[in-house]
Amino acid sequence: MKTKPLILISKCIEHGFCRYDGSQISSPFVKRIKEYVDIITVCPESLIGLSTPREAIRIVKVNNDLKLVYSLTGTDVTTEMQTFTNHYIESLKTKNIHGAILKSSLRHVVLKMLRFIKPLVSLLHCL
Repeated sequence: MKTKPLILISKCIEHGFCRYDGSQISSPFVKRIKEYVDIITVCPESLIGLSTPREAIRIVKVNNDLKLVYSLTGTDVTTEMQTFTNHYIESLKTKNIHGAILKSSLRHVVLKMLRFIKPLVSLLHCL
C-alpha cells in the first residue's frame, strides 16, 4: 500500500472553530484532498493560550522589529509565539512532513519551517 503524504494544516481550515471570531475556514481543496493525505493540524494561537473567541492579532513593525500584538489593545504576544514556534518546529523535525497548508497570517511560521519540511509532494498524482 502506498504511503500517504503527511500535510500540516492550520486547524482553523476545516478542522476546528478556533479563529479569533470562533469561526472555521471552509476550503473545498482541503475537503477534496482529505482522503489522499494524512493530516497534522496546528493552531499556534490557541496553543500559546489565546482564547476563542479573542481579539484579532496582527504583525506590526516596531523600531525595525516585527511584533505580534492584539489589534485593539496592543498587547504583545511575540515572545509567547516565538517560544511556541521554536519548540513546535523542533518537534516537526522528527516527522516526515511533505507540505503545509497554513492560514496566510502564519507565514512567519512557514518561513522558519521551510528549512525542515521536505519538498511538497505533488498532490495531483494522488487525485
